[in-house]
Amino acid sequence: MAIFLCQELDGNAVRTLYLKEAEVEQLVTLPEVIEALERAFRDQASRRAWTNPRNRLHLPGVTLHMMAGAI
Repeated sequence: MAIFLCQELDGNAVRTLYLKEAEVEQLVTLPEVIEALERAFRDQASRRAWTNPRNRLHLPGVTLHMMAGAI
């Protein structure tokens, strides 16, 4: 089940959607993923998109994988 978290940051609504890997697999096909990644790498190279390295939070019985980005 996806989880939506909402908060306000400097007067703007910020929404974060957390998806499980299986949910992502149901939403997009491999060709769609490849196309999106190619576009994202072009945007990052031209400084129209930003990302941080993947971060993992290990907790008892679960690991949260996090990747932040902005366009």
